[in-house]
Amino acid sequence: MSVPATYTDGSRISSANTVATQVCQNKLVSFGDAMSASITSSISGDILTVQASGDYDAFYLFPGFSISAQTSMRLE
Repeated sequence: MSVPATYTDGSRISSANTVATQVCQNKLVSFGDAMSASITSSISGDILTVQASGDYDAFYLFPGFSISAQTSMRLE
């Protein structure tokens, strides 16, 4: 992935959402369809925060188990 010459907040959020969606769809073990996650990202000062949540179908005993995650990182 190439880095644009000028990285705006909008392009940073869009890139973060794209990566988070790909991770949820391609890296989580599922016994059904790929996980459809709700992804939100925000920037406050120099901190980017990404949140993901969705229903996870990998557990036979707990179908539709809701999971969520959040991570923050400093922008440089």
